[in-house]
Amino acid sequence: MARLKYRFPPVILCLLLGAASTAAASDSYLEAIEVATVSSAAAPRFVGSKVLLTYETPHRVRLVGARFAHEEFRVFHTYSRNQKGVFVLLLEVPREVETLQYRLSVDGIWMNDPANPETRVDAVGTAFSLFSLQARPEPPLESPLVGPEGLATFVFRSHPGRRVYLVGDFNNWDPFWDRMPEVRPGLYRLSLQLTPGSHFYLYSVDGQDIQDPLNLRNARSTEGNPVSMLVVPPEDEGNFFLYQTGAR
Repeated sequence: MARLKYRFPPVILCLLLGAASTAAASDSYLEAIEVATVSSAAAPRFVGSKVLLTYETPHRVRLVGARFAHEEFRVFHTYSRNQKGVFVLLLEVPREVETLQYRLSVDGIWMNDPANPETRVDAVGTAFSLFSLQARPEPPLESPLVGPEGLATFVFRSHPGRRVYLVGDFNNWDPFWDRMPEVRPGLYRLSLQLTPGSHFYLYSVDGQDIQDPLNLRNARSTEGNPVSMLVVPPEDEGNFFLYQTGAR
C-alpha cells in the first residue's frame, strides 16, 4: 500500500494543539474541584486512582500532615485546607501497594486518623490507620508518553488477537515495520526512540489506518488525511521530566 508523506499547515496545528492542552488538564481540574468542595472529614476514598484523606476539628489547627508505611514513614505529606475549612490530602500511591498504612500529625501530635475506623495496633500499642487499595480504579490509559532521551511509548486498546502496527514519519510510513505486541489481552504497547521535534503517526489495525484514540493532538495533511501527532522535547528538557503528549 503506497503512502504519501504528510505536510501540515501550521495554522491547523496550532489550533489543534490548543484544544489538546485544554483536554489534558481536564482530569486535574476535576480533581481540584472535588477536593475543594469536601465539606466534612470522612474515611479515605478514591478520587480517580488517587486516595483522598481528610481531617477536621473545631479547634484551631495550624499544621496537619501524614507519614506512610510504604515510604517507611520518611516523607511528611502536608495537608492543605480547602475553602470549607477541611484539611485535605490527595495522594498518589504506587500501584504495588495493596494497603495504605499511615499516621497523622496534628500540630506535632501523632495519632491515627480519627475519620478512619480501620486501625491496627502494633506490639507497643501504637495505632495505625489502614485503607485497602484493592478496589482502586485503574488509571486511564495515556498515549503516547515521551520519557527521557526521546523514548516514546504508544498504547492501543482493542479486541484481542488483532494485528496492530505503528506507522509514521519515523519509519517512512511502513505498514509492516513496527508491530505493537499484545502485552495483555486487548492491550498493545510499543516503545521507540525518537528524535526531538514533531512527529506524525497512525495505527494500522488489521490493515485499516486509524488515529490514536487516546491522543487529542492531531492534524490533517494537505490531502485531507487525518493523523495523530506527538512532540518530543529537546534532550536537555526531556532528561528532567516525563512529557505527556496530549493524552485524555
